[in-house]
Amino acid sequence: LEDYSTIFDFWFEAHLYPSPRGLSAYFRDISEKKKAEDLLLTSEESRRLIVSSAMDAIICTDMSGNITVWNRQAEKIFGWKEEEILGMNLAETIVPIAYRKSHKKGMSHYTKTGEGPVLNKINEMYALNRTGEEFPVELTIIPIQQKGREFFCAFIRDISERKRTEKKLQEERTLLRTLIDNLPDYIYVKDTSFRHIINNTSNVNLIGAASEKETLGKTAFDYFEESVAQAILADDEYVFKTGKPIISQEELIKTRSGEERWLLTTKVPLPDQNRKTSMLIGISRDITEIKKAQKELENSNARFEMISRTTNDAIWEWNLETNSIWVNEMHQHLY
Repeated sequence: LEDYSTIFDFWFEAHLYPSPRGLSAYFRDISEKKKAEDLLLTSEESRRLIVSSAMDAIICTDMSGNITVWNRQAEKIFGWKEEEILGMNLAETIVPIAYRKSHKKGMSHYTKTGEGPVLNKINEMYALNRTGEEFPVELTIIPIQQKGREFFCAFIRDISERKRTEKKLQEERTLLRTLIDNLPDYIYVKDTSFRHIINNTSNVNLIGAASEKETLGKTAFDYFEESVAQAILADDEYVFKTGKPIISQEELIKTRSGEERWLLTTKVPLPDQNRKTSMLIGISRDITEIKKAQKELENSNARFEMISRTTNDAIWEWNLETNSIWVNEMHQHLY
């Protein structure tokens, strides 16, 4: 018999035997044993609560691949209830048909060698739900030995939403990259050390590099003469220190080939989640031809002004849009 003594506050085990003279009784203090049993029961209950409440699907199988543990999250992800799937083979349920052969081969390899390429690491692969739909999962498989018994436990997470988000993000990145690489403007991004981390095709060609990869981690001093690089650096420092943009600033640079180019440049700070400027985005437009045209116009105007002053003819111009009249000095003198 096992009983608890309220007087002495301990558990005892009693063995009672009939004897020729009456009754023989033997008592043993089993308080520590009871504490251990209570601790084990509490531990088992805690384990069940943890397994059933886990955000990941927890699935355990024996060495034959038959399912022995199937928690609530596994029910939610795969669609089978625990009572329906316990005892069924893992390879015949959640492993897609295309992977079943390699799964069985891996199980056999582990049985022979104790090794497995997917064990004890995070893996991404596809799983099968009850309706036959394949979906991406992230899982970790751990071999466990307990009291001479060996089995596997897998911790599985449905990453369908994450994969959709990653795909959308990748599509947006591809679209953005296609756009910036096909724009004639020079577009680049720099870090706080003024190193290039992105260069579009136009900017790669401007600085004379063979590819974008060659430019990454480089600064203006790697591609331009020192005076030009110093001017670029001063502007970059201003943007990073003040957090203010530089809008439509004209700058003259000299390329590796020695050609001078006029650029109309805008530099914008890009803040991180703490609102601290972590990157700089630069967009430059080549206005060399415009500057040349402006210079030619200035020269033409200067020539016209010189001619109009020195000629003996009277010259006048009537602007029909503004209804204004311009005359040269000789015109004024004559009339």
